[in-house]
Amino acid sequence: MQTINNTEQLQNEFKRKGIVTFPFLKADNAIEYINHILGNVPINDWILSASKDIEISPKNINLIVDEWNNKNILSKYFYLPTSYEDTKVFNLFKKSIVLKQINKIIPDVKIIKDPIAMLMTSGCYVKEQNNGGKIRFIWHLQSDWKEEYGGTLRVNNEVVVPKFSYITIFRTDNVHSITQVVDNLEIPNICITGFLE
Repeated sequence: MQTINNTEQLQNEFKRKGIVTFPFLKADNAIEYINHILGNVPINDWILSASKDIEISPKNINLIVDEWNNKNILSKYFYLPTSYEDTKVFNLFKKSIVLKQINKIIPDVKIIKDPIAMLMTSGCYVKEQNNGGKIRFIWHLQSDWKEEYGGTLRVNNEVVVPKFSYITIFRTDNVHSITQVVDNLEIPNICITGFLE
């Protein structure tokens, strides 16, 4: 875990704004983690989340194209579910050290729930929404991401450009969205996201 120097300031920021971003896993560990996902997860294991979940495979190509071209969908991204068979993808979030790091900022969190790996390529987005009083986390795994690429988290008036191995925690009763990733971008935006209870 990375060192958090300004714990009290971050706690107050979360209480005041309902969103906070801080360093999470050390860079070497995060690189190993992202290399595992990119190197060991076949493309057809990712699921397209749109108006319905679609397994990425040649047999579903017509469904995928139809969903991709539908402009009225609330969100469009690829994900690996919590139940994904490669346990290394989500084992990290079962370790107490991760919860201890989060508890430095939000002491009353007891469990990390339903983590998914999320991959956003050109055209992916999450439209504005608010989901009641839950707390969501996003662990950013893309280095050198720029705001002009899209794929930035917006919570109320806050804009979060993904920063490698930082974690953002926010209340979902705040209006939030992820801007559309620009066309012809060769690098994906990858993160792990889920809920804190």
